[in-house]
Amino acid sequence: AETEGPLVTFLARAATVLQQGHPELDAASARLMAAANLSIEQGSGDAARGVLEEVTVRAPRYVPAHLALAQRYEAEQKHELARARYRE
Repeated sequence: AETEGPLVTFLARAATVLQQGHPELDAASARLMAAANLSIEQGSGDAARGVLEEVTVRAPRYVPAHLALAQRYEAEQKHELARARYRE
């Protein structure tokens, strides 16, 4: 699609920004986190949840991913899962 090039560039730049000051976040995980943030902004919470779950596995010490995932769980009324993420 026509927007694929700009989207890929945007996600790469966003991933670079996310990695700054976060050595626990590798490049692939940073790209996934950027994609999850974009999905949330676009109202695609279900898509974001799966990506956030992957980020928390790939980069378990990256706290913002756990917090974002907890917020997704709260939005889905999955309060026990959210509490577990807040404790991570």
